[in-house]
Amino acid sequence: MILAELQKNFEAFGQDHVFKFWDELNELEKAEFLEVLASIDLKEVERIFKQIQEVKDYSSMSLDVAPVYPLSENVNDDSRAINHGKKLLQEKKVACFVVAGGQGSRLGFEGPKGAFSVGLDSGKSLFALQADQIIEAAEEYDYEIPWYVMTSKVNHIETVNFFQDNDYFGLKKDQVFFFSQEMLPAVDHQGKLILSGKNKLFLSPNGHGGSLLALKKSGALEDMKKRGIEYISYYQVDNILINIFDPKFIGFHVLENADMSFKMVKKRNAEEKVGVVAVNNGKMEVIEYSDLPDAEMHAVGENNNLKFWSGSIAIHMFSLRFIEEITEGEFSLPYHKAEKSIPEINDEGNVVSSDKKNGIKFETFVFDAIGFTSNVFLMEVAREDEFAPVKNKAGEDSPETAKEAFLKKGKIT
Repeated sequence: MILAELQKNFEAFGQDHVFKFWDELNELEKAEFLEVLASIDLKEVERIFKQIQEVKDYSSMSLDVAPVYPLSENVNDDSRAINHGKKLLQEKKVACFVVAGGQGSRLGFEGPKGAFSVGLDSGKSLFALQADQIIEAAEEYDYEIPWYVMTSKVNHIETVNFFQDNDYFGLKKDQVFFFSQEMLPAVDHQGKLILSGKNKLFLSPNGHGGSLLALKKSGALEDMKKRGIEYISYYQVDNILINIFDPKFIGFHVLENADMSFKMVKKRNAEEKVGVVAVNNGKMEVIEYSDLPDAEMHAVGENNNLKFWSGSIAIHMFSLRFIEEITEGEFSLPYHKAEKSIPEINDEGNVVSSDKKNGIKFETFVFDAIGFTSNVFLMEVAREDEFAPVKNKAGEDSPETAKEAFLKKGKIT
């Protein structure tokens, strides 16, 4: 009965090709496949596919520079923010939240990216380096700071095992709260679900924007409330220079009554592939590098510097109250299209890889939560102090450049 209903539903949405190899499956494979298929919201997949076809035209819009608190500003203001941030930490009101759902495949590393080491003498992984910061802050502010670790179904078990095998890097087990983000099926350019095996759909994490709903659905928000947490320091696992507990940033976030705050760096050049925060029709939003019109991308402002220089680096402060409010009821961030080369099964039943970007992954971005805010605070930081991501095997943003940046800061861990 379940099979018949699913076949009818998938046929109604033009997705019945997923049953092409059904008769070749054994009973266990059929049962596993049915479980996956039953979890797919075809109406939502269709809605998302239609949404990502819509291209936002910024060329006809009037974009203005967003106000950013600069690196060099009134020292008294900085002191006030720093002192307030330290007070909030002492009052045990701040937790840290790392987005760690990715694998290290692009680095030639088969495992959770957080388990990767850039080659420091200590051999410490990214997770271990971050745990060191948590332990140091816990000693300074005298409380067991909770660490919320968002994985994905791709790496959840491996991540938990890595923490267990390393005795939680000196933290207590109940300081670490693991949870997974949701997965979404990938589609081809016609919107058809992609089979990566005779009984497998190709699924991928729903992007770092999925972190907000995942916090709620996993019980992490409720856990934070029980601990008295009011503010969340958010970052991504691959930034080796992350300053998790920055009193200045925490202090300004609260003093400015912000729902969400951003750390920004000056773009290396006009073409750097980072989003910029701009004011569009009176409302701040993050514009992806691929959406920024060429004229605006290369526009210059004061002192012949880039007009839109403020690159978003995925370091945020969130007020827990804000996340609670926006995740009540029907909440959805816009989806973005990520064209990828995806292994898929051919007509003969063999899995093949393509050099072409044959598929589309659906991703949400956490910075789009800016659209739900009443107040946002942007703060400039020095790239060499706070941003050295590990994304590529070689060249820019690689383990080599991350290690160099880490050592250049005088770190010896």
